[in-house]
Amino acid sequence: MISNDLNHRKKLNYGVMMNSCSNNNWGVPDNSPQETDQIFQSIDVISRATLLDRRFILAILLQETKGCVRVHTTFSADGVRNQGLMQSHNGKSTCNSGTWGAPKDLLEPCPEAKILGMIYEGVVGASEDPDDVSLLKMITRSALGSVGDLYRAARMYNSGPEASLWNLEDGGAANGSYASDVANRMTGWVG
Repeated sequence: MISNDLNHRKKLNYGVMMNSCSNNNWGVPDNSPQETDQIFQSIDVISRATLLDRRFILAILLQETKGCVRVHTTFSADGVRNQGLMQSHNGKSTCNSGTWGAPKDLLEPCPEAKILGMIYEGVVGASEDPDDVSLLKMITRSALGSVGDLYRAARMYNSGPEASLWNLEDGGAANGSYASDVANRMTGWVG
């Protein structure tokens, strides 16, 4: 049953990802069909290796970048670089190291190894630094043994490890609706 559900979600999100760069006016080329397929294949590989639900990985990826492989790099308030498909904390894998409106080192096509690296860094982390923010580290940090761990981890992934775990709409300087948007994506919303 999960396989059929995932295939259905994959079809719904495929179109969203194909035009994600132009639909968001990021000024970079849209994904090719091969790049979009590589996103799904990389999510499957990382999901199997980490035992993290691929639907959750996909929800975070879509929330961060709508799946644009050449999304621009952003910087947190304290100057930490966030780049790649999952806007990874101090990430190294990217197909565009430039900022919005100023692409730099743009890769077209985006290599499969870079796509896998972007997803790996978001899920596992970009370094061994204990301050590194990754999905797995944030799930471990918020672990109460319930499905709520995922949404608390989403809040911290977006706002940092100091985020409130009791008011998930309190994003501080970050997106206040991030955790609820991820929850909506987990139930089938593709906007």
